[in-house]
Amino acid sequence: MVGANIYVSGDYRTLDCVENDMKDMKRIFTENFNAEVNEFIGKEVVSSKIENSLTDFFKKCESNDTLILYWTGHGDVINSKGYLITYNSSSGPLKDKVSMEYLNELIKFSDAKSILVIVDCCHSGLLARNSGNASEMISKELEIGGKGRIIITSSNEESAYSLKDESNGVFTFYLRSELEEFIKSGDNQIDVCNLYSSIVSQMETDSYFKQIPCLKASIEGRFTLKLKEIKSSDKTSISNPSLIARGSRRLLDKLNNISSKSFLDREHYIKVIQGYASTDCPAGNVKSIIKHLLKKDMYYLQIEWFEWIEKTNLHLSKGSYMIKLTREQAEITNEMINAKKLTIYINYKTDIEKVLLNKITLFIEKKEVDLIGIYSRDSFMELPLENDNKFYWFGLCSHKNYLVTLDGKFNITKWDLDSLTKVRSHQMILEKEKILDIQYCCDNDTFLIVTESNSYFAIYLYDLPKNELIKLVQSNNKIKAFYSASGDFFIKYDKRKAEFISLTEEISDENFKFKRNWFTWNSPVIQEDKKNIIIYNYDKIDIFNEDHNNIETRDIFFTNLNSIVNRDLIIGSDQEAYNLYQYKMGKYEIIRKSFKSKNDRIFIKSLFIIEISYSSILLTNITTGTKERFKINEPISYATLNNKENCIVALTESGKILIWK
Repeated sequence: MVGANIYVSGDYRTLDCVENDMKDMKRIFTENFNAEVNEFIGKEVVSSKIENSLTDFFKKCESNDTLILYWTGHGDVINSKGYLITYNSSSGPLKDKVSMEYLNELIKFSDAKSILVIVDCCHSGLLARNSGNASEMISKELEIGGKGRIIITSSNEESAYSLKDESNGVFTFYLRSELEEFIKSGDNQIDVCNLYSSIVSQMETDSYFKQIPCLKASIEGRFTLKLKEIKSSDKTSISNPSLIARGSRRLLDKLNNISSKSFLDREHYIKVIQGYASTDCPAGNVKSIIKHLLKKDMYYLQIEWFEWIEKTNLHLSKGSYMIKLTREQAEITNEMINAKKLTIYINYKTDIEKVLLNKITLFIEKKEVDLIGIYSRDSFMELPLENDNKFYWFGLCSHKNYLVTLDGKFNITKWDLDSLTKVRSHQMILEKEKILDIQYCCDNDTFLIVTESNSYFAIYLYDLPKNELIKLVQSNNKIKAFYSASGDFFIKYDKRKAEFISLTEEISDENFKFKRNWFTWNSPVIQEDKKNIIIYNYDKIDIFNEDHNNIETRDIFFTNLNSIVNRDLIIGSDQEAYNLYQYKMGKYEIIRKSFKSKNDRIFIKSLFIIEISYSSILLTNITTGTKERFKINEPISYATLNNKENCIVALTESGKILIWK
């Protein structure tokens, strides 16, 4: 091994990458091959000393030996002849350089069974092949005498490059990466021609540097390098702990190697990784599995992603992915987690600027299960709107794929979320009234609007398909409303009482008087589950049945309630954390904590905390504690998550509606 990195003469630039090149290649040779390594670097690389060492190396060998020469440094061409530059070389005399012609002669007459020469220098191709304008003498240099000889060089007559951070020469970087891949593949030998092909393929694919490796060979059959024998228990000891299939492990190593190339900018990275699009790629290991608190046969997966995922900018969650499993499958999954055999695969596509995910898959005993999650976090869609208009409000359908909006021209519009096209629209006529609240019922396409004017408050109920007003309620006092998901009733309330107003003939109107005045106007204090309506007021939770009769009152021992999930699950908060409470043995007890972030505005939807800080959204799943962040380039007013937990919608301060699906 020869590393010429410094020079007495100022004619040649110091090469910072050579020292790392030598360390990397020495480590690979000593750890993986039964090799005796002689190393020369820096001031040791004097022309006379190196020529003597090379002569001994190639002449004093046994007939069954395999010789490998690795040289990294500068190369030069003088009078159409190639030379390797040493510590004492200058651009003048030829005697202080190592002639490629001399090196070829040593290779030709050596008694060694096999010889591999690897040269990472500019103009090193002169050792292996004739450049188009070189003299006839060069062609004589290129004849490799004997059998079992291969010369691999980093470039033809062009320059060889180092990485931008000078950590390695480009050719040595690919040589090391591909050698490591072949070693990890589990074979007991490396085919050198296949190794060369892999290096060329990767360098051509990256196409960042105009550097073409060259090969000259005189062999019969295969030229292989035998690896050290590895104990069977060590064969699966790779950088990532999953015991995935050998082919997938090799693919994983390739992807990790690509992602570690610091000289690839975003554009070139996407170009390189395109070759793996539409392929199921190993992406991560399952660390744990947690049962969903509400949904039967639904489990959250905590995932540890592999290195290459970070480079794709897919913004994959660190854990908030769900999977539908039976109890038996979940038990099998837990066993496989403990055995580190549970791997996540992804399938993606690329466009000019982005890597977009098609699906995330978990394999359980060879059964393929798609994971539920929000995948394309790095890209969002914008709802179309005329230039002279903007949005002021939106609402998501509770169980269908629709979005309802209010714009500056008082148009209430229903949108198809898949195609982002209008389904229907209605323009409201309001006389100097300020809109306080809008609620939408997707079951019957009706929406409720609460307004304020100088003399009264009003509740309007509109039928969107019929484009007509169904009901109008007015009051001299400040009122609010809660509209049921079924559209069968709404609750009009003030600080003292709640009035259930039925919209069907089957149920009569009911009044309920609170024991204390309404505690706060701002908290989300009314919620419904499948059979009950739940109302929170100060230190009580009142539960009503489908006939709007008060059937139970529960005491709570904290006053900062943020959200009602159902009658038995509520979310409250203290100074440090959001707490998930479950009703057990006659009282609400904390079962989960999620520590607060310092964000401006907080919204809670079901079991998710949505925190907004200027131009970013932080989504926290309180059941698992997992967090995901979404960033845009402008301030956000409001954001929420749909009931299926597969779509996030945000309203910006400038009146845009952005959608992550």
